[in-house]
Amino acid sequence: MMTLTEEQFFWLLRAGLWGREETEFPMIAPCFIEWPSLLGLAKRQTTLLVVQDGIEYLIARQKQNEEELVSIPPRALLKVQNFRMQTLTVHQELGRMIQEVDALLRGVGIVPVLLKGESMAALYRKPESRSCGDIDLYVHPQDYDRASILMGSRYELTEKGTTEKHETFQSGRYKIELHWSPLSLQRPLLRRRFDRYSLDELAGGTPSLTLPFTGASVAVPPVTYNAVFLLGHLFHHFIEGGVGLRQICDWTLFVARYEPQMDRNRLQVLLRRFGLFTAWQVFGLLAVRYLGIPSARMPFYTERLSAKADAVLSIILREGNFGRYGKGKYARRQEDSYSMKKSKALRLSLNRMFRKARIFPIDVLLYFPSWLWESLGRLLRRR
Repeated sequence: MMTLTEEQFFWLLRAGLWGREETEFPMIAPCFIEWPSLLGLAKRQTTLLVVQDGIEYLIARQKQNEEELVSIPPRALLKVQNFRMQTLTVHQELGRMIQEVDALLRGVGIVPVLLKGESMAALYRKPESRSCGDIDLYVHPQDYDRASILMGSRYELTEKGTTEKHETFQSGRYKIELHWSPLSLQRPLLRRRFDRYSLDELAGGTPSLTLPFTGASVAVPPVTYNAVFLLGHLFHHFIEGGVGLRQICDWTLFVARYEPQMDRNRLQVLLRRFGLFTAWQVFGLLAVRYLGIPSARMPFYTERLSAKADAVLSIILREGNFGRYGKGKYARRQEDSYSMKKSKALRLSLNRMFRKARIFPIDVLLYFPSWLWESLGRLLRRR
């Protein structure tokens, strides 16, 4: 069962996403809001500016109805406004960097495809309200070596060979991930299958998108591909670490915008082919129930997975963006030895893994051996 603060958070989040909210704002007394808790929750879920948009909507609606007005404490409001200005600057800089890298690679005949990230900002009512991330670009494996060498001549290579799907380049404070494999899936067979699918779908003729902050035109994945990719990406992060509501908002807004263009029969075949159909239904139910997308706009919507959707949301609220906030106080005690801290952290991670296994047992089971191997390695290796 949700707390009052969580109910208020989701009301404001929906209002910020859609510019509407049909229900009454939940309060036990006029204008009663625990602002530190509510804004802290929004920050943990990287949705602070969307919630601010919802607050502006609420105030406008109250003015129209001549109700007692909600108001953010001045100090908190100033922090949010400063964060909005900083985020807008980052969006502009990321847009210019994407344009720069795109021109660099196209100059040698390589067309990079922008994955998620800044391409999602255009889906929001106020594009600057989407929190920023890294730049993710996909290039065909046949072009990868040339692209990597060219990128290395312009930017600092900070991660090479540390993953099975990309290298990371640094430009100032921003990271550019250059992918030859766009998506990690828990099952190796399904990952190879998705890589082959990506070769066909991203090999050329991809649609273009105009970025909202620079007006630059970049290649993006086709609609049905992107719907599967975005869901697969957030599901991968949920299983392996944690995911915030920002990523789910991205996917939800994408589905709402492009659902009329999706081939539902093809989409269902692809989701089953990549082992993502149940995950789609679980996160789809969560998106309808808590984020406000109409059920008619969510393909394969069903109420039968209600318990799983609620369990997923409980984990997301507890752990926050990328699972950073689910570590627990006991894992950070200064008086513990190195090995004691590591063993406590391992037990905590095991508990988190078991909670997810109750929801998605097969996916967690297949991921568990590699996770345990890496975790034990960190436990035994003093850095």
